[in-house]
Amino acid sequence: MVTPSTRQRQFHRLTETVPEPASAAAIAVHVSQSARLTAREKEVLCWIAQGKRNREIGMILGASPRTIQKHVQSILDKLCVETRGAAAAWWFEREHGCV
Repeated sequence: MVTPSTRQRQFHRLTETVPEPASAAAIAVHVSQSARLTAREKEVLCWIAQGKRNREIGMILGASPRTIQKHVQSILDKLCVETRGAAAAWWFEREHGCV
């Protein structure tokens, strides 16, 4: 059986290791530094924001869908986002000031 004092010690230990939340300025700097996309990645991101799939983007740019997928993964990594939709939202906000 776990006593209340043991629970308090465990909780205290856990909360000591939780890092402070990043400030909005720190997040903005991180995004600005990580968002250095190549010209080709910017092109691919523009097409993603227009709702195109890898196959369609590949046909437009003269590349294989697999190559486009590699560009997409690089874009997601650099922008620190997990989905194409989040990358498109980032692009719209950056290029047009709207989401």
